Amino acid sequence: MNMEHSTLRTQILVVAIGSLLYAIITVRLNVLIMPGTELTAVRPSVVVPMLIGFLFGPRAGFLTGFLGNVLGDVVTFNDFFWPWDIGNGIMGAVPGLAYVLLDRERRLGRTGLLWAPPLAVAGAVLGMGFAVPLDLYMGLTVNTVQQAWTVFVSAAATDALNGAVLLPILVLIYSRLLQLSQKTVLHAGPVEDQVLPERE
Repeated sequence: MNMEHSTLRTQILVVAIGSLLYAIITVRLNVLIMPGTELTAVRPSVVVPMLIGFLFGPRAGFLTGFLGNVLGDVVTFNDFFWPWDIGNGIMGAVPGLAYVLLDRERRLGRTGLLWAPPLAVAGAVLGMGFAVPLDLYMGLTVNTVQQAWTVFVSAAATDALNGAVLLPILVLIYSRLLQLSQKTVLHAGPVEDQVLPERE
């Protein structure tokens, strides 16, 4: 029970930090609109919910993408667009399949690095594949099928590219930092086993 509470607290903290980080980076980059589109920004920040999902599970990835995008929309546009918010949640949840299907050692090892790019691409395509048609149906920001297709291709492509490149890099960095911290703890040893200098 204590372990379950600890895991839940960790996920809540991770989601809170990840959502805030995602929102801050997204707001800063929302001005970088891709040429030929009116709505698609260049967002390397999409790797944040993807990474959270990969490391902590689909639920954490979904909430990070959803809440982070809501915050970013509210700050940028004084409104939120829930098809896109859910789409960003899906984008964070799909890489969480690695958390479900791989044990920790494989997820943070070579197997995880091989899984990361295709999961990032799948997350981007499925997330935008949900958001764009629903936006078109509701008439929120996309008005024609041609515009919807342009937005889908540009958004899915840039998110997939950012995720496929950045996700394995960040997973590798996280894995190396974790190994270094574990080695430091092992070398330090228990406090009671350490020899303290004698006072003169």
